[in-house]
Amino acid sequence: MPVNPWPNGHKWHFPAAQDERIVLQAYIAVENIGQSHVTVDFQGDLYFVADERPIVTASRLLSSRESIWSLVLQKDFTIKELSENYEARQEGRPLPHRVVGTITAHDGRDNGVTDEWHFELTGCPVRPVEERQGLWEVAASSRPNDSGEDLLEYEVQPPRRRTYWISRRRGEQLPEPSFTINVPGEPPAIRP
Repeated sequence: MPVNPWPNGHKWHFPAAQDERIVLQAYIAVENIGQSHVTVDFQGDLYFVADERPIVTASRLLSSRESIWSLVLQKDFTIKELSENYEARQEGRPLPHRVVGTITAHDGRDNGVTDEWHFELTGCPVRPVEERQGLWEVAASSRPNDSGEDLLEYEVQPPRRRTYWISRRRGEQLPEPSFTINVPGEPPAIRP
């Protein structure tokens, strides 16, 4: 999708150009590796790519072994917002400006399973120009001929959160399992 690629070293003067924008984006693949169909729901800054344009995501039914390759996590930020990310990183604080999205998949059965993945993308693709107050530039990647992805923060495979339902319709979840560690001198937690 057209995202206005700024070349490495491109500079912006603050405050005059601080409202220029940069898009942070990551492509996401979704694949149903199960034996039955699932419903996939999307929330947040997730879009489908169609004719090089972002289209708001909607729920989809995925058949067994079907994949989605046209999904993008994407949001645009002002240069000022991304400079705030840089300053937060320098101070050891969490980066305030993020792209977020959630993908939820379920089998639709009342006593079935729901899987959820939460995606976050952030980074510092701009940095101040040394010895030039109010001048910011596109940060150069540390990798030769790279797209700058090393300037971004994200998880390649975010952890899955799984919910087992006693009854999805009634909102009754199966409780989380709990485990007890046996302490020497005490009776075992599980007896044969």
